[in-house]
Order: sequence, then C-alpha cells, then structure tokens
Amino acid sequence: MECDLSHNYINGPIPTSFGHLRLTNLYLFGNKISGSIPDEISDISTLEELVLEYNQLEGNLHSSLEKLTNLRRLCLSANNIIGTIPESFHNLKNLKEFTVDGNELPGKIPDWIGNWTQLERLYLQGTSMEGPIPSSISQLKNLSELLISDLTGDEKLLHYGLKPGIHWKYSNFKTSFQQTDRDMKTTNVLLDKNLNAKISDFCLAKLDEEEKDPYQHTNSWNN
Repeated sequence: MECDLSHNYINGPIPTSFGHLRLTNLYLFGNKISGSIPDEISDISTLEELVLEYNQLEGNLHSSLEKLTNLRRLCLSANNIIGTIPESFHNLKNLKEFTVDGNELPGKIPDWIGNWTQLERLYLQGTSMEGPIPSSISQLKNLSELLISDLTGDEKLLHYGLKPGIHWKYSNFKTSFQQTDRDMKTTNVLLDKNLNAKISDFCLAKLDEEEKDPYQHTNSWNN
C-alpha cells in the first residue's frame, strides 16, 4: 500500500499513528512538516520507500530506522536534521537511494557505507561532513549519482573502482558545477605529492544544468 501526501500544504509533526499502517511507500515530499521523524515509523516493517524531502524536519536521525531492512529509498534532503549518521544504518543493505543533502550532519563519511552495495544514488552535499571520502565507496559498483560538497578537514578523493558514467557534483564557496563523467577510471585519477587525488581528462564529461529548488507550502494535517 502507498501513501502519497506530497505537495499538500501540510504542516505539523508526522503522526505517530502512521506506525500502524502497513505501507510499502510513504511520500511526504514538499510540505512544511516539522518535528522529528517519530520512532513509530520504524514499526512499518514493510516500508520500502520513505521520502520526506523539502520539509522542516529537525532533530537527530534515530537509530531505530535500522529496523527498516526492506528500505530501498531513504530521502531526507532539504530539512533541518542534525547529528551524525547512526552506525546502525549499516544494516540498511537494500538501500538504492540515500539523500541527506542540505542537513547538518557533521562527522566523517562512514567507512561502512561500502556495505550498501545496492546503492545507486548518494547525495551528501552541504552536510558539513569531514573528508576524506572513504575508499570503501569503491565497493558501490551500482552507484550512478554521487553529490558531495564542502567537506571539511582532509579532502582526499578516492574514486578508484567507480564505474564509468557516474554523475557527480562538487562545489565550494567559489564555484559549483555538476557533470556526468563518462570515462571514470583509475588512469584518469592523478595524485599530487601529498597523495591528493585529482580528476583529469574530462573530454568525455558532460556538464549538467543546475536544478531549481521546488515549492514552498503552508497548511496542517487537519485542513
């Protein structure tokens, strides 16, 4: 069963009663939902897609979400979520999409991210995370979109093993661009004297247009 309440001018917290629903997909994209993600969401054992992007959610990512082992999409972009990605998330091995860009999630990109071998899309831009990008990311052989920006600390980039055709974005305070690199391979990654990896040979890369931010809404669950 699917529940799609996207773009419905909803505000207020997510009802805890949702935990009693037998859902496969829950879409609340593009509202003004506030509060934290209730622990009761993790009781929906059948859930495969949880899309909460472009709201006003806050608080930490609860480790209880690890119980959603059937989850294929966890989309939390453009909220006010804080804290770090719980280590227990390494159990979400069926994830194909994980997007948390635009939240405040300091700390290192977890090395166990290599456990998400089904992952196709990973958005970490604007999260205040620390470098380096872990080498385990090369285990994500299905990865086709990788968006990362503004890493603090050591920003050595390790692209070894990523497949050709990966779509990736890098930005900092001076510049922002995104592209599809259609010839990503180890011979296109050069190391400087400090072993910092540099991407080279963009002759097969294609620049992409910036996406526009959607929607601003107001309303409540009772309207």
